[in-house]
Amino acid sequence: MELISRKDAKAQGLKTYFTGKPCKYGHVAERLAGTTVCFECKRARNRKYYATNSEVVLHRRRKCYAANPEPGRQYNRKYREANREVERQRNCEWRKANPDKVLARAAKRRAAKLKRTPAWADSAKIQAMYTEATDLSEATGVPFEVDHIYPLRGKLVSGLHCEANLWVIPASLNRSKGNKHP
Repeated sequence: MELISRKDAKAQGLKTYFTGKPCKYGHVAERLAGTTVCFECKRARNRKYYATNSEVVLHRRRKCYAANPEPGRQYNRKYREANREVERQRNCEWRKANPDKVLARAAKRRAAKLKRTPAWADSAKIQAMYTEATDLSEATGVPFEVDHIYPLRGKLVSGLHCEANLWVIPASLNRSKGNKHP
């Protein structure tokens, strides 16, 4: 880290500076040029505030996200792309730590599928689509999945589990589509 005084940092229009000297609490860290508070003190104060006001903070974040969700989605997307292995490992650990929730989610999905399978659905054609997805995956080396065109539990519209509502698509496209109609 480059040593720079507060006066020089302000003259250069910088928001932070670093003197290499400890703050009054003993932290040797960058400081804010406007307030002279070191980052470690600020971080500790933020942690303390969050610990005592977590419900208020969460409410504010949810309210802000609900009013303008796109920046949060973009941030999350960039983070996941930059940290694929970390996310994969975190998901794996979560599934191992929460097998009951994993089973409950799978059971809920099966129940939704059964509930939305009409009596007139052609089970042979449905099975053929799943076979086609498996064959395509083996032939190309690219994972394919059977996707519901209209999701079974969509927010705006829900579809049926029948051959007319299914298509075979690459898994990456299915994951990016999520629970939405294309």
